[in-house]
Amino acid sequence: MVSRFSVVILTSLFLISGRAAAGSPVLRCDQAVAALRNGEFDLDIGRVRLQDGKACVHATGSDPPCEWEWEVELTRTERWGANQRFLLVVVDANHLLGSGAWDDVFVYHCDGDRDEYERVFSEVYQYGAKVELGETADLWITAGLWRPEDPSCCASRTRRSHLVWRKRPKRFIVTESQIRAMKGRE
Repeated sequence: MVSRFSVVILTSLFLISGRAAAGSPVLRCDQAVAALRNGEFDLDIGRVRLQDGKACVHATGSDPPCEWEWEVELTRTERWGANQRFLLVVVDANHLLGSGAWDDVFVYHCDGDRDEYERVFSEVYQYGAKVELGETADLWITAGLWRPEDPSCCASRTRRSHLVWRKRPKRFIVTESQIRAMKGRE
């Protein structure tokens, strides 16, 4: 069974095109979207090379050894904001043997002086996240919110957070958060 800790490693060991995970991967502002579809990700589950945005990972020590354990998919890449200066990347890791699925949400900012994207936000969301982009420098993320008594399959609440770009300290800041009960779970 995969723990929440293992999934958090997905965020911290993110690697594209063989670059070291010590810092953000180098993504040229004008080539990032195409590079991501065939990029390489170094995840807790192993090194994953996407081919046209998808990959499967074998189970460790599985019998038979060809059984798939993880299905990884780049589900969204989108540039937005003035001069397309922000890049949203969503990678879904689905555990096919039954412990769930997670969306890794990454947001990059294009540093115009270097013509490179730098990562300015990342978070992992169990069972996915809905991301709505603003017109200039903001976004909304809605995801499940589990109370202690909720089963792992079913969050009883959702949290919708509004994130706004702050030039200093060069990151997205949560400016508003709304928690709502799921329909039928009030």
